[in-house]
Amino acid sequence: VGQLYKDMPDWQKDIADSVLAHARKTASESVEGLEAPEVRTELAYANAVSTLIAASRQAQMVVVGSQGIGALGRLLLGSV
Repeated sequence: VGQLYKDMPDWQKDIADSVLAHARKTASESVEGLEAPEVRTELAYANAVSTLIAASRQAQMVVVGSQGIGALGRLLLGSV
């Protein structure tokens, strides 16, 4: 598919990378003492619906989160 974030402003990419790093750390810490499942994160700056449909074709599970940032944050960062 290529770089899905090539048109993303740098400041948005930096924030998104930070959120993904925090999510990976939280997932890893939540299974402490157990064998951690394979986790893959992907950053996409694209239409949410078509991107999620494409991701779900190759995944056993797709987890989508929200930062609870409110309407202004969603306007600036996107809804997913």
